[in-house]
Amino acid sequence: MSTAPENAPLVVVVDDERSMSRVILWVLDDLGFRTAHYETAEAAIDFLRDRKADVVLSDVRLPGMGGVDLAAWAKQRPGLGATAVVLMSAYREPDGHAADGFISKPFDIEELGATLRSLMKDLLPADTPL
Repeated sequence: MSTAPENAPLVVVVDDERSMSRVILWVLDDLGFRTAHYETAEAAIDFLRDRKADVVLSDVRLPGMGGVDLAAWAKQRPGLGATAVVLMSAYREPDGHAADGFISKPFDIEELGATLRSLMKDLLPADTPL
């Protein structure tokens, strides 16, 4: 559970690898983000139908629908078009995806922070330590 304030940006993490998810959620919480975690794109979509997220951070390879299709869905969904989507993978970046960014796994905290800062620069106070 996130300890960030209610007005902090919300990052939805979609990853079925539990150990990686725990690390990502811990880092995001430490950086001051609210988080929600789902192991499948379908579960994330159920959440996003009723709520707005500032960023969706999704693994490319997931059981069922993959991250590339989740990014395309988010970009076409009314009300979510402005939500930034970042794909992550231990494999190469997929061609022709609709996401706003890509991070190779394993990534370091600074890379994750810099990517989020660039995507949410208007939402974060200037002194946010990312």
